[in-house]
Amino acid sequence: MKDSDVQRHVDDLERQCLESLDPFAHFVLLDSVDTFNPLPFAISDKITGETISDHPISDVIRLSESKRQDSVKALKRVFRYFSSETLVLMLLSGRPLGPFVRLSNVLRGKKLDDTFKSIARKEVPEGFALKFEGQPLSFEKWISERITADPDWLSENGSGQIADLIVEEAAMLSNRGTINAFKHCRPFSHANSPEVVATPKDGERRPLNETLNGINWMEWKENQDTITLSYLSEEIEDGHDQQRLFSIGLLLDSLKRLRLAQLGGAVENFELILPTDMKTGLRVRHQKIAIKYASSESVETLHGANE
Repeated sequence: MKDSDVQRHVDDLERQCLESLDPFAHFVLLDSVDTFNPLPFAISDKITGETISDHPISDVIRLSESKRQDSVKALKRVFRYFSSETLVLMLLSGRPLGPFVRLSNVLRGKKLDDTFKSIARKEVPEGFALKFEGQPLSFEKWISERITADPDWLSENGSGQIADLIVEEAAMLSNRGTINAFKHCRPFSHANSPEVVATPKDGERRPLNETLNGINWMEWKENQDTITLSYLSEEIEDGHDQQRLFSIGLLLDSLKRLRLAQLGGAVENFELILPTDMKTGLRVRHQKIAIKYASSESVETLHGANE
């Protein structure tokens, strides 16, 4: 195939990918998860057809329903992770950096994590720098160019908070413990974080940490003769994820329309709609309580070694 044919095919793929992207998918889903109707669930006797009201599976499902409100809070945070990661990938794509359909497939692992950390430090990620009139763009100008196609637009229009929002979402993404707990089935719950208490000789209990209300999970790390068990927490503030998801949706929508306009060679017709009066401030606090077992005997025990 000729280079021009390849480029035309890539552009077609990119257009299809962008047109199918739903910027507000996760924000709209929030309404579904907030609306609750009891499950029409029943277990029947296979022979008589009668409903078994005290079946143990029914009891477990009812217990799960009783925890639904907390589970929904955790799910909203997961939705925010998904949307924010899409936002970062959209920032890194588009001419002249490459198509979104490519980056969303090949930018993975450490390179993606390093990208999140760079943006969280207000640095242009390695490999994604841009020049304007021969000069490298600063981070703020880079953000402005990626979102508006104009390096000076955000500063000239007093929209610096948009860069702050993107930095905050990248900071959240660079701490992957929560989303990994969901993806890899680590034990997790939504509740107050564990409390570490000191009990001196006088018998008066003294808490050594502040408990956080949010998602809690456990991690297991081991070396040759050491095992570290950690209890981790990520705080959730009611309503904050929903507000942030709407702002992210607006940014994704503008980026989608800008990228499509660039593909069509008609950037002058691009309509810019950006979030305003947003509440910045990450408000996503973390806590880690680690217990280390250093003796080989303890390691064997925790491995479940047979006597």
